[in-house]
Amino acid sequence: MVHILTNGMCFSCGQPLGGCDIMKYGPYSVDLEGCMGFYKNVEIPLAPKQLLLFSLLIQKQGEILPHWQAEHNLELKKHPNPRNVLKVHYFKLRQILGENAIELIWGVGYKLVLPKG
Repeated sequence: MVHILTNGMCFSCGQPLGGCDIMKYGPYSVDLEGCMGFYKNVEIPLAPKQLLLFSLLIQKQGEILPHWQAEHNLELKKHPNPRNVLKVHYFKLRQILGENAIELIWGVGYKLVLPKG
């Protein structure tokens, strides 16, 4: 079932979506309790690590999410090359949200960009 968010309630099934656990930034939102991400109030399919990364970007409200902070929160230090694993997660998020939704700040991190218009 695809969920459509309206005022913290799912338009499709009428159930509340986590209340205060919903974070928003422009057309992007995430329900941490229900483990769902939304774009323009329509649920987007995200794997658990993608959802966590998406929520970190939303928390930053357009500010830069440093590489080290994303690696730490996604628990990537156990991987031999955590930066490459992080790049794959950003690549997959961009495939879902659109190429211009996430901007690379070279050598620092990434930030979520509000769509124009």
